[in-house]
Amino acid sequence: MGTFFSLASGFLLLPFILRYLNSNALGLWYVFLSINGLLALFDFGFAPTFARNFAYVWGGAEKLTKQGVTAAVGTSVNKHLFRMLYSSCRLLYLIMSLIAVTLLSTVGTLYIYKVTNGFVGSYFLLSWIIIVISFFMNLYVDYFASILRGIGEIRAVNIALVISKGAQIIVSAILLIFGFGILGAVIGFLIQGIIFRQYCRHVFIKKKEIKIILDEKEHRFKIKELLKTIKIILPNSMKDGFVSIANYTSTQGSSLIISMQLSLVVVGHYSLVLQLLNAVASISIAINNAYLPLIQIKMVNKRKQDLQRIIGRCQTAYIFVFLAGILGVFFVVMPLVSYIRPGFTFSTLTFVLMAVYYFLFNQQSGYAMYIAAANELPYVTGFIISAVLSVLMTTSVLMFTNFGLTGMVCVQIIIQAVFNNWYWPRYFYKREKLDMNQTMRIGFEEWLFALKKTFKNRSNH
Repeated sequence: MGTFFSLASGFLLLPFILRYLNSNALGLWYVFLSINGLLALFDFGFAPTFARNFAYVWGGAEKLTKQGVTAAVGTSVNKHLFRMLYSSCRLLYLIMSLIAVTLLSTVGTLYIYKVTNGFVGSYFLLSWIIIVISFFMNLYVDYFASILRGIGEIRAVNIALVISKGAQIIVSAILLIFGFGILGAVIGFLIQGIIFRQYCRHVFIKKKEIKIILDEKEHRFKIKELLKTIKIILPNSMKDGFVSIANYTSTQGSSLIISMQLSLVVVGHYSLVLQLLNAVASISIAINNAYLPLIQIKMVNKRKQDLQRIIGRCQTAYIFVFLAGILGVFFVVMPLVSYIRPGFTFSTLTFVLMAVYYFLFNQQSGYAMYIAAANELPYVTGFIISAVLSVLMTTSVLMFTNFGLTGMVCVQIIIQAVFNNWYWPRYFYKREKLDMNQTMRIGFEEWLFALKKTFKNRSNH
């Protein structure tokens, strides 16, 4: 629900943005969103890395390593290690936030000054000041969400997501209707960030186990100790950052490539289908994200049977949800779009090929996530090479052939199928000494049993 609502919120706010912002304000709003996307680079892999390491400590690990996971000694949390990791996390995010706000306040301000012709426009200067404040606050306290994911509080993170996105839509819509222009959209953005992160902070601080850990006297660490902890997690966080860039290039980057070669009409239709497929993929892999902390803990505790059962549940759910989503998009959403916009057309063959590509790509990404749960990232080089080849080959197909979108998607499928699609699932099962077919069968049986149990309980009531 959290994933769905996060995706839907952009569509719900779009009519108000289009209706109540003039052309200059609309352009500036999308500039702000683009800058917000670039700010994600400042995180550069620290969020998933910290989440993994908090999961290890929460699962009983006695020390952190640059690669791999030390087996848990007991079931209790090492309080000293947890406080050390927590303090290191806060220090690192403070440093990143100060760097980001410095760049935004200097280079960013000069850029916005230029694109707005000296902040000529209603509320443009005030909107930029609020955006800078929002970016600083969002980046600085973003670690609370990472910690909650690491200790398994996925439900709390998604509640925060639903509440904050809902507040953004309501506040922005009301202020836009009452004529606040871009300032209304910016204030809604600020409120969304504050609510999301403060809710996560509230859940973290109020959690009983956390209070016990943080209420003990030993709180302060020397900078040298914190930097040593950061040094341990830095290599894999950098790898996570490069993987994020590679994944963006292999998926979203195609829109930028075709915009340079094909008409804007084709680009618009392709981007819309791409957005729909991304929505299906995001919902399909939500179960992987929900189970990730538990997967990490099972790895720390060397619980192979439990791990196999969870992976089976995740993979079978991914397959069924993705297929159901694709069928829904093709038979319901696409005809609806064609009805609303009569000029919309899209090749069925290209759609099917895109669905195949995204199914296989997100499946390999899921297994990469499982591999990374053990604090190993051997797939980084493979993902980066495939991303570079994808850019070069798809550009060549569009420039020198007449195969168009269909040829471009075929090239993308081939590039990933040569290695990444099959190697990383095989690598995971081989490393964990599990059988893929048996794992999938167990997962299917788990869901079947859960459904039978649910129906039985309902019939008894």
